[in-house]
Amino acid sequence: MVGCSFLLVVFFLLWYRQDKLLCKRTGVTDANWGLDSMIIGVLAGVTELTTCLQTTGQPIQHRVARIILSTRRALKRNFEQVTGGPDPDYPEVYRKWRETMKNQAVGKDDLVKEMDKLGHIFATKLGDSFDVRFAPYMGYYHAMELIDPTAPAYIPDMTWERVEDICNRYNLSYANVKSEIRRMRDDAVDLSLQEITMCKANLLKFYRDKYLSSSEERRCIHLNSYARVIFQLPFETVLIESLFSIMNYNKDKKRASLNDKSVESVIHTRDIPKVTENVAAPFAQNDLSIDLQRALDHRLKW
Repeated sequence: MVGCSFLLVVFFLLWYRQDKLLCKRTGVTDANWGLDSMIIGVLAGVTELTTCLQTTGQPIQHRVARIILSTRRALKRNFEQVTGGPDPDYPEVYRKWRETMKNQAVGKDDLVKEMDKLGHIFATKLGDSFDVRFAPYMGYYHAMELIDPTAPAYIPDMTWERVEDICNRYNLSYANVKSEIRRMRDDAVDLSLQEITMCKANLLKFYRDKYLSSSEERRCIHLNSYARVIFQLPFETVLIESLFSIMNYNKDKKRASLNDKSVESVIHTRDIPKVTENVAAPFAQNDLSIDLQRALDHRLKW
């Protein structure tokens, strides 16, 4: 998703600054060590993001927005202050390299300064790329997040519009879904610590245990239908990569572009009806889209 362009930028900048970074006094080894440490440190959050999104046995669509925003904040913190004031929040692996280079016995402060600048550029450009890449989809990620009663109280702009769009595509009553989501969020203040922990560890099991009970099911019938849709939506790399498997649908003589804006209205939730004709129907053990028992047994640890 990030692509190779940022690495090319890094190596171009190295070439551009070779008089300072690759001079005989500096040494190629120390510069390479610093460059590796800087890149590894900056990309640590991206690695964690992709690992979380692709190594889980349960639906985590309601967690995608938080993971992306957390990664974005980490990128912003990295190398945020280049000059003046206290040291920025350097990645740990890079901080160790800096301490070694700034040791009086080594005395390579000039190299450290140049690598700090390079790290700031890399982290900033990468963060900007995240903003551009996720801009068309964040509204839907926030709409997915609303099925979690412990989600942040603040609801970003355009989130309800995305909820309405999903409801329209699945013949759900937007007014009723919105009303029940609000009631669920109001009732969340009374959740026990055990229930809050369950929401974080396995929201699917929380829904089965709480909202599918005979008394709650009638109160939350529209919320349950909406949650069933959300639990089955493709997202993140699965969603993006699926564009190429349905290339003939996305790109044809009348629509030749595959940029984010042009395909936003295409990807949505197009293939879900093939899996379940009635989104309001209870989850079945043989549901093709979810290995239900495995999902119910799985616990998130992040």
